Amino acid sequence: PPPPPPPGPPGAPPPVFPYSRGARQHWFDPNLPPSEDSRSLLRYCGWLLAQAVCNRSPLNVTLPSLLFESLLASAAARPSLASLAAFDPQASASLQAVSKMGPNEYAELAELEECVGTPKEEYVAMAVERIVGGGDAGWQLAELRAGFAAVLPAAVLGPLRFSAAQLAAAVCGGRASDADFSIREVFRVVEDDELLACAPLREALWAVLDSWPAAEKRALLKFCTASEIPPAPGTEVLSVQMPFTPIGSAEAAAMAQMLPQAHTCDNILELPNYHQALLAHGTQAAALPRLLRATIQDRFMIALHSCDGYGLDEVGSAG
Repeated sequence: PPPPPPPGPPGAPPPVFPYSRGARQHWFDPNLPPSEDSRSLLRYCGWLLAQAVCNRSPLNVTLPSLLFESLLASAAARPSLASLAAFDPQASASLQAVSKMGPNEYAELAELEECVGTPKEEYVAMAVERIVGGGDAGWQLAELRAGFAAVLPAAVLGPLRFSAAQLAAAVCGGRASDADFSIREVFRVVEDDELLACAPLREALWAVLDSWPAAEKRALLKFCTASEIPPAPGTEVLSVQMPFTPIGSAEAAAMAQMLPQAHTCDNILELPNYHQALLAHGTQAAALPRLLRATIQDRFMIALHSCDGYGLDEVGSAG
């Protein structure tokens, strides 16, 4: 667990996630009184968490998985004792002891807590909600969720099918790693119909890309998405398109010299049809697989390591 942070400077607003010694994690302070400033700060923090996802800009902080489970859960769902047990075993054990109290023992507790008449099950549920949601009726989590939903409403977030771990990775980020990875496992790859119809080109493309070391794959990620950090697996789409339509054999042959292109705003990789280009050059069938892979390898290396920036930027700076 992270160490407790030093106290803030005098006059600073209370932290959104102070360090909880019981949970040994950062979490809401259930004793924080609601105020307009506190509500605004919590909504802003929720907005910031969502913007980290949308802009692929992890915050490089450590937050409990319970937070992301709560953000993905329905706003109407009440947190369970099981979810509290995974987050704060000590608090969970105390409330489990309440659940096992006899009528007389619970009556004494209810009188002490000034909640006479509250059923035992409801007392436990309210206590869980207060701890997990931050204050009475979970008002802090509700405000944070409102800010998050202003950017990523359920109608947008739901189809992405994030798990809590994936959402945590998208928001918090992780340590840079040199470990190898598979592009087709990290991304949901959508391939152009023309690529799907050209088996030799498709097979050669993935044979080349899958054979690269992690450093080259990260260069490809930066080329296609503007970030060399892989997203949480399955959370983003990478589109491989073939928009180049040559007219005549001369233009088809010329495609062999074209470089792949990318549109980082939408994670789009544009691929020339090198298979068609080599056929237009009269390449023999026996040599075609080897030359096709060599061409793909060469053109990608030039694109990844020798081309940077936007053509319009260069035009604007000329002269």
